[in-house]
Amino acid sequence: MNVKDQLKTLLQDNKLGAILRSHWHNFSGKITDVCNGFAYKNYGGGKLLKFPHAISLLMSTDGVPVFKSSKVSMWPVSISINELPPNLRRKYMMACVLWVGEGKPNFSLMLRDFVNEMKYLSINGFQWTLNNEIITSTVVLTNVCVDSVARAPLQNLLQFNGYFGCAWCENPGVHFNNTHVYEYNSFPLRTKESVAHHASRADEYGYPVMGVKGLSILSELPLFDIVNGFVTDSMHGVDMGVVKQLVGLWLDSKYSESEWYIGLEVQRLNAKLAIIIPPSSITRLTLDFNQRPNMKSSEWRNVLLCYGSFIFKDILPTRYYEHFMLLSEAIYILSGTDLTPSDIYEARIKLNEFVGSFQSLYGLANMSFNVHQLLHVANCVCNWGPLWGYSAYTFEDFYGKLLQMFNGTQKVSNQIVQNFQHLQLMRILTNVLSEKNILDFLKIQNQLLATN
Repeated sequence: MNVKDQLKTLLQDNKLGAILRSHWHNFSGKITDVCNGFAYKNYGGGKLLKFPHAISLLMSTDGVPVFKSSKVSMWPVSISINELPPNLRRKYMMACVLWVGEGKPNFSLMLRDFVNEMKYLSINGFQWTLNNEIITSTVVLTNVCVDSVARAPLQNLLQFNGYFGCAWCENPGVHFNNTHVYEYNSFPLRTKESVAHHASRADEYGYPVMGVKGLSILSELPLFDIVNGFVTDSMHGVDMGVVKQLVGLWLDSKYSESEWYIGLEVQRLNAKLAIIIPPSSITRLTLDFNQRPNMKSSEWRNVLLCYGSFIFKDILPTRYYEHFMLLSEAIYILSGTDLTPSDIYEARIKLNEFVGSFQSLYGLANMSFNVHQLLHVANCVCNWGPLWGYSAYTFEDFYGKLLQMFNGTQKVSNQIVQNFQHLQLMRILTNVLSEKNILDFLKIQNQLLATN
């Protein structure tokens, strides 16, 4: 699905161009959003600061089950415009690639047309109209938000459960008790140049070098950073990762002999949950830790940021409670809306202390990759702004909407694409009707008829 046409539709026909320009000029000196991040400001030598002549995109993809009775999954490649206000980013998502089938797609093949178009747009741009002014804007992909399973093939690295499986540093990890864990040690950070060097050696030797299997197809994009361009995703890595892991350690009966075990106190935890009156912003309330296998990522996030400091106090042993609070306080800071360098530094110190103490508290066997990647979260916030600015939560909502765009089991991808394109045209139609422009109305009506 053509990126240029969708951008033109959003910025011109849906009247978002003026909103986008206004929002971009309102950024302050503090880190309040993606466009305040260090990597954004320095992207391509500062070219993104020349808006509206440059527009940046955030990309995401994930496997979504299509049918409960089969292994068929949908892998949409979706993008959003970084310069739009957060609420409009969520509303005006774009889908540029869609793959439906069993297993995982070949990412190099699936992304080929998308990468070719992005290469063209980054050099030549496209034209659109704002207040009768013709604007030529280049388009660049600045960052990618995916979970650890999708990150490795997109970067063409070994998986996180193999040696040198970290996307951001050269920590090899160790095999321990039939699992791959990451000790708390200092290792060199990966760079765009080091990955290119290791990819060249991997091609020469015929096997991975420092975890790099070869060049990623995304490395073909002239300005894209194959290392720092991949953001740490708080939804999968923190909420569904570390928080879920911690609560499992505390409550699962297999740890009943451990110092940290509080599984016999589940009723007390549930009783404390029951007396909480959450704010209206919390739409999914956690009521029972006995149902934790079915808890959603947003519920784990609420445990970390909202409930945890209250419900675990005086139940969890003191040093484990204080250790948990390091994570809660750090992620709360990095999820703010008005960050200063000192805020990020404070959060970095807390996360380093959290990871550094994790092994002594819970043992080497529990030093998972999700725990390790907390060491890279502060760098990501420096580069791209607060964690919510590129969270997978927004994309998860979008994937849910795509799943509603087909009926039956035949030609699922064709149905989704056709209905998604109809939705985009209907948004334009709504704007046209509000202006009572009958000529444009007839033009769009003909477009709708032509796609049927």
